[in-house]
Amino acid sequence: MKPNEKVAMHRFLEELLDEIMKGERSIFLENSMNNKGNGYYPRELTTGSWRLNINVPQDAFAVFIDGYHTEVKDNLKIRKACVYTVSGIDLEGHKEWILQILW
Repeated sequence: MKPNEKVAMHRFLEELLDEIMKGERSIFLENSMNNKGNGYYPRELTTGSWRLNINVPQDAFAVFIDGYHTEVKDNLKIRKACVYTVSGIDLEGHKEWILQILW
């Protein structure tokens, strides 16, 4: 991949993740009484050789992102990690996993 293609893909992934999470929060808030959006907080997300700067949506009660904390084997060593998942609702109302990132 050429350098300018990498920059474009990098920006695309950041914007894609931001929009997916923002859309998920909107759907979540439509079904949540007494709750509302409460801004975003910046987060650096490292996936392989990519470092993505994303904006994680928050609602009035919590941060709107799923994360599973675990330990993984990396180069014969055990380290702590978190798997972040981005899920979506399809047009028929079924939940689908869109992306899982190990961090």
